[in-house]
Amino acid sequence: MQYCAMPRLNISLRKMLSRQTSSPSLPIDKPFPFLSLPRELRDEIYSYFLLFDSPVEVFSILAPLPDWPCLDISLFFLNKQVHDEASEFFYSRNTFPIRLTIRSEGPPRWLQDRDPQDRDNIGYKIETELMSLWERFFHCAFLPYGFHEFFEARAYTIANDASEVDYLYGTYQINSPAPSIPALRYCRHFRNIQINIIDLRRPSIIRVPLTPSEPVRRILQTTYQPLVHHLKRIFEAAGEYLNIKIDIMSTEHMLHTGRGLSDQQLYWKKYAKARDGPATNSHSDAYYFPLYEDLLRMAWPFTLGPWRSKVRTSMDEVFGDKIQPILRSCDENAVLNTYIMEFKPYYLATGCTWVIIRDGRRFLGQFHIPGKGGVRQDIDENDYLPEEPESDYPNV
Repeated sequence: MQYCAMPRLNISLRKMLSRQTSSPSLPIDKPFPFLSLPRELRDEIYSYFLLFDSPVEVFSILAPLPDWPCLDISLFFLNKQVHDEASEFFYSRNTFPIRLTIRSEGPPRWLQDRDPQDRDNIGYKIETELMSLWERFFHCAFLPYGFHEFFEARAYTIANDASEVDYLYGTYQINSPAPSIPALRYCRHFRNIQINIIDLRRPSIIRVPLTPSEPVRRILQTTYQPLVHHLKRIFEAAGEYLNIKIDIMSTEHMLHTGRGLSDQQLYWKKYAKARDGPATNSHSDAYYFPLYEDLLRMAWPFTLGPWRSKVRTSMDEVFGDKIQPILRSCDENAVLNTYIMEFKPYYLATGCTWVIIRDGRRFLGQFHIPGKGGVRQDIDENDYLPEEPESDYPNV
């Protein structure tokens, strides 16, 4: 989190708070001036320094991405009671944004020299950037849209916390792991988390099927399971007191339907239609139902747990009645395929990647890139790790 200095508004407060330790003339047993105030007044003072703006509405193309707040955290270091009160106030009164940005991705780069139809039958990679106030990392999933043996697998890795991530030939390398933030003792104070899932992909350009097969959809609903596992430490610590709001939007849908566009953008949209004819006409909302269904399936793991959750989409007025049936179908699939929901933390060596094959067992495998010498090495069952191996690499 980035911090910046607050105005001099808190100078008098600091003087009052530090009077007990800085003035030898005061008796040791004299009540601490600030702490003698009623808790309601102390909370009002905390609010001037510790509250930040709520996450912006994402259901608009014009809505800017959230700026991380600038805070003066000196209050946390005054004494133990002020620290405890201020930290509880900070984590319980603010709404913390978590942004999942789905990048526009076509086939893996080592398939780009294939025939376009062949690429469509093999699979696509979905790359997601997760950004919160305390960390930023990437998550990569290969989703099958065909029925080739190898490409029916799903592969991903995650960097731990604020690690820097380098992309290399379809695998991630983990560098410079950072300590866990926030500390567990603060997580129980979380009350409101806003998860924004923003799909930046362009299905009309990369030809991602809008109606994937049922086996693919069963995989889609576990795509973000590792991310939930990563954040579960925060979610479960707060438990039933935590409210998670999940907003889902597709930028392509909003552009093609005119939602959230400015008057100038709408003018040029109509001008292009008049100039180029019906071929440039926008799709209806119904055309994007399958895309939003897939996004709902991906968001589904965030609804599981003791916390309370609410899911919205950018077209709830026409799609809202479909949200709960889709989430219930994910629940049913999870019951029928319990192995899909199993997720254990392992250590990853640099250059390795998770691979989940159809029987649900986890393997560590090294992807070989075609054209880079030799053929891909098959993943050996001996690579399966039932126990946590000894490694210097962080647990993901």
